[in-house]
Amino acid sequence: MRICTLAAGVVLLVATLGPAVAAEISEQRARELQSALTRFLPDGFAESGVVTVKPADSRFEIVYELSKLLEKIDPKTLVINGLEPLRMFASPLDGDLWKVEGSESLDVSGQAKVPRGPTNHFNYTLGSITFSGIFDDSIGTFRSGEAAIKDIQTTSITGATKTATRIDSLQSRSEGSLNPDGRTIDVSSTGTALAVHEQLTQPGMPPMVLKADNVAFNIDLKGLMAPELRDLVSFALTHVEDGRIDRANGDRLDDLMRKAMPLFASFDETVTANNLTVGIPEGTMVAGQFEYRVQMEGLTNASRPQFGIRVSDFDVGTVVLPAAYTPFVPQTAEVQVAMPGLDFAAAVDRLLQFDPAQPDRIDRTELGEAALAIFPGGAIEVEFPLFSAKSGVYDFEISGNLTSRIGRTERVSVDLSILARDFDKTIAAVQQAARIDPRLNQASFGLMMAKGFARADPDGTQHWDIRVSEGGAVTINGQAIKGAN
Repeated sequence: MRICTLAAGVVLLVATLGPAVAAEISEQRARELQSALTRFLPDGFAESGVVTVKPADSRFEIVYELSKLLEKIDPKTLVINGLEPLRMFASPLDGDLWKVEGSESLDVSGQAKVPRGPTNHFNYTLGSITFSGIFDDSIGTFRSGEAAIKDIQTTSITGATKTATRIDSLQSRSEGSLNPDGRTIDVSSTGTALAVHEQLTQPGMPPMVLKADNVAFNIDLKGLMAPELRDLVSFALTHVEDGRIDRANGDRLDDLMRKAMPLFASFDETVTANNLTVGIPEGTMVAGQFEYRVQMEGLTNASRPQFGIRVSDFDVGTVVLPAAYTPFVPQTAEVQVAMPGLDFAAAVDRLLQFDPAQPDRIDRTELGEAALAIFPGGAIEVEFPLFSAKSGVYDFEISGNLTSRIGRTERVSVDLSILARDFDKTIAAVQQAARIDPRLNQASFGLMMAKGFARADPDGTQHWDIRVSEGGAVTINGQAIKGAN
């Protein structure tokens, strides 16, 4: 995620170009562009010099004095040292298009006070940042853009927890387009980081070192409510220091939130690490590929966020395991988890019914109940589209779902389908391992009992369809195993 954040930061830094100005390069046009760039900033910042624009031959030079954004922030909350002005250039093209380019570096350090926790001390160093892209003023995003970052080093220390990251280089490309509805936009970003190294130290855990030859990411965001979100961000920046807002602004916030829903149509992110090594005091483990994926619809009345992890070509490497258990280390594994039917729209609607002008009158119990509106009917459903693992002695897949009731932990229903290939080979391997560790004899007996309930295919694949009702009744392949409680 940190890699994606760094890449996105370069794009967002220059993605604030506002309404179009004529192609003429002059002081007047520079003032118009400067006004466009600052129109989303809170009152007072536009005149503070946080953004300045001046003609520079056939283009405009844009300077961001980001340190001025920190002047109104309490130094007890956030301090950033070494924040130098960032420069980029915008050249007008035909229509509403601009060519934006820049070359910079970054070396900052500071500390941030974590609420009810220790202070976070951080350092970010980017040896060089180059960016070039075509910005479309009519849709407020880049039609295309490319960024390159070299010599990335970051550290973060919070109490006894420390994370240190090094990345040789990162290349990314972004694209954007306007949808047929004339309002929402689609944006995407792809990129690759080379020679990634991360060291993590935290209390109660052994130190860990992660290395990868390269890490690739792909982000797709469709149907983004860009104009509405820009208005919402502008409102938030204007009132961030107010503490509380009056009734009129409360109504304005309500209106902005409702117009911005569902924020986006869909989000899809995939991050893939190749030749990943994990170093711990006991040795180093290796995975040929590690991938995670996050997918989600917008904040609708039927959202279905899904999360997945896949590991292939896994090897314990130099980590020494008991001989009896070595054959059971998975070579490949995949987990997919989803939560269907989440009603974010209802939760947001309930939360917006509270009066932000009178926060002291908001009851915590009612606030919690509003948040729980995300679960229609008080039911929490978790889907398992796929859980699979494979080694030299087993190959199985599990899919299904689980449903429980809020506040009623005893009311749980389960529906699972289990598939096992070469099951006799698995049983034989466990029996062989039991000769080394007799405690595995019980596992061997359990597997043989399970086979007795299985439905077998001609190729030897074993199936178990397991149903557990809210009342506690259990069936396997339609055969009643246990009655209701």
